[in-house]
Amino acid sequence: MLEDEQGYQTGCQLADEIRSTLAEHAIAADNPEHLSFRLFFQRQPDSQAVVDELLSDGYEIDAQIEEAFPGLWLCDLFIQLIPASEHMTQFAEALLQLAKKYEGEVDGWELVHSEAPDYQQIAHNILETVRSGYGEKHVLIQANCEDFVDLDMDFYQKTQHEFEHLGFVYLADMEDETISRSGEVRTFIRTMYREGCQTIGAFYYVPQLQAGIIDIETLMSDGTVLVSTTCDQKNSISESPRILSQYFASDLSPSSLYKAHLEHLDNVCKANPMLHSTPVTTFDELCQMQHLMQEYKGEHLKSIGWVTLEHLVNQSGGDKELALGVYEAIQDILKNE
Repeated sequence: MLEDEQGYQTGCQLADEIRSTLAEHAIAADNPEHLSFRLFFQRQPDSQAVVDELLSDGYEIDAQIEEAFPGLWLCDLFIQLIPASEHMTQFAEALLQLAKKYEGEVDGWELVHSEAPDYQQIAHNILETVRSGYGEKHVLIQANCEDFVDLDMDFYQKTQHEFEHLGFVYLADMEDETISRSGEVRTFIRTMYREGCQTIGAFYYVPQLQAGIIDIETLMSDGTVLVSTTCDQKNSISESPRILSQYFASDLSPSSLYKAHLEHLDNVCKANPMLHSTPVTTFDELCQMQHLMQEYKGEHLKSIGWVTLEHLVNQSGGDKELALGVYEAIQDILKNE
């Protein structure tokens, strides 16, 4: 346990002590680390109040509160942070301010050493997930919003209204039954189309992220698909050359996304004068288009070994050591198949 005998005065002081201590022990500060912080309070409710405020501020913490001595309560907080990040300093400052607010003190901190990850097991799980997601034809069904929970219907209604203002008309509500059966996520997708440019608009709300995502897609005469989306590019493993994607900010409006998509479509057609967009106006045609995109993604991912090191780094929160270990384990599995 490390501590400042004079007491920590600022969040920067605490964060800098953590960084310098890690550097002394040749531990990289730009990888996520599990840290624990020890705080003392005179009352148990004050300890709990600090935990509650940190959780309400969005910090993903675990806590253990116990009476260390009569009239003195120990609060151990556990969190994963990248020490080199500004987020580290912000958390340290929040911790000191809350300790002061509830008449307690931050006594010290400690690096929590966890067990070495099982790279082989993680690799097997990732391969199973990716292959099931892209290696088999998905069952797409029409859906009813009343069968779903935790939907932000305001998002759907507002987005549909904005698409209607752009000339789109309702096509169908859809669910990927294959993904739903996996138990990981169940997504309600509303789709619309615009005849003039043969373009599909699709939007869906992800309760786990508490965010809505918008896609605009156009199927071209050579089978290529143009996609403009507000989905985070970090979630994409690798781009298929048959799917030409553009990624935009999550808060971009449908009208701005549509404008960018039309520019993309225009540029592609100018570069390939023989190409033209293909109409997708029925649920069956929509399913055929989605299956085609899934086929493209599956073929491409299989050709590159299903994952990339860059994607694993993104998904691990920047933990390069973990990502490399899992990536090498995946390569070993594929080599021995």
